[in-house]
Amino acid sequence: GVGSTFTLEIPIRSPLIADDDANRTSGTNKKGE
Repeated sequence: GVGSTFTLEIPIRSPLIADDDANRTSGTNKKGE
């Protein structure tokens, strides 16, 4: 996702956000984000 680096630096902020962002990053081409 757009904030992949941010979530990686602060994973404690929210595991769900980090996981969701990871999914968006891996599927950027498919989702077009």
